[in-house]
Amino acid sequence: MKILIVGGGSEIAESIINYHIDNGDDVSIIEHPSNKDNIVIEDELVTKYFLDVTNYSEVRNFFKYLNLPFQKLYFLVGTNMFKDVLSVTNDDWDYIMNTNLKSFFFLSQAFSKKLISSKSEGNIVCIGSQHGVVANGLRVPYCTSKAGLIHLTKALALEYSVYNILVNCVSPTYILTEKSKEFLNHPNVKKEFLTKIPLKKYILPKEVAECCIFLNNSSSITGHNLIIDGGYSIW
Repeated sequence: MKILIVGGGSEIAESIINYHIDNGDDVSIIEHPSNKDNIVIEDELVTKYFLDVTNYSEVRNFFKYLNLPFQKLYFLVGTNMFKDVLSVTNDDWDYIMNTNLKSFFFLSQAFSKKLISSKSEGNIVCIGSQHGVVANGLRVPYCTSKAGLIHLTKALALEYSVYNILVNCVSPTYILTEKSKEFLNHPNVKKEFLTKIPLKKYILPKEVAECCIFLNNSSSITGHNLIIDGGYSIW
């Protein structure tokens, strides 16, 4: 099976890649050219592509020259910024929306067109956020983009259902990665964040990966947003 992982340099991607390699799948990853050093997977079975997924022409040309379609897509791209709502600029807004929302729409569209033209079935999963469900301060563009992504998942799932292409979303709380652990484990941050999480713990990249894999292995779940937040959104 041919697997495409967009945002292949993350710790979430690493777990997904290892799962599919162990499963004997043909794995390809896409990462932005500036993030080449983030990719830790050196396995010869992984094909690496470097392009800007916010650039429609690059995405279109990438899929145009594919010989065979990918059957599973993991879209793990996302960016955030912390700004007071009155300080957000037009460029800030466009940057967040283009990266988190627009790029997923057009990349998943190109992915699906390739599947449909070859009369193949497929699965798509993207990364949302608890902040697409529960608002948080200093993150208006981010919260909005993730809320849009969650609803886009539902709309795409409806339209692609006639082609048996399933679309789902995974929305985690704060993820404890190598890059984020110093910040998240600061006493003041833990006091603020963990008091809002009933289970009093952050989410690990492997847990997010397992949820993504579960949804992309499903043949009956579509249009679903799987929230893994330790109970954050219960409140």
